[in-house]
Amino acid sequence: NKNKNHETVIKAIAHLKNPNIIYIICGEGPLRDYLINLSRELGIEKQIKLLGYRTDIAEICKSVDIFAFLSRREGLGIAALEAMASGLPILTSNVHGIVDYSENGKTGYTCNPLDYISLSKNIQKLISDAHLRIKMGKYNSLIAKQYDTKIVLDKIKKIYDDILTT
Repeated sequence: NKNKNHETVIKAIAHLKNPNIIYIICGEGPLRDYLINLSRELGIEKQIKLLGYRTDIAEICKSVDIFAFLSRREGLGIAALEAMASGLPILTSNVHGIVDYSENGKTGYTCNPLDYISLSKNIQKLISDAHLRIKMGKYNSLIAKQYDTKIVLDKIKKIYDDILTT
């Protein structure tokens, strides 16, 4: 959907003029034809892969180098947390929810969700530095652990226990 903002990522990739960059989009939605047409207009249709609904996201994360998540708005953004848990550096928008766990320069890079020029610069930083990608990915694996379901449920249980015993 429009909120997921794949358009900015597609524009950033076109701006880089690097045919080795492939952008994989998982999921289904009403903007499929629009995104295909946009990538065609920008001359990068071979670089954009719309995979549709998938149940193998963990395996897909293992096969990529960078995770882009440029939502215009987000509650928390579980997809980026899953990518972090997979050991990927993340490129994210600097909006509420996502900035609760992303740190510019540590987890990856953040930018305004509509700024494809800044995003393209951040993509370039990561694709040109494998050591940096690995370092950020390892950091992300550690950070993502605090969002593990068991840890979150234990914290919620403690909150309820505290309320009920006071």
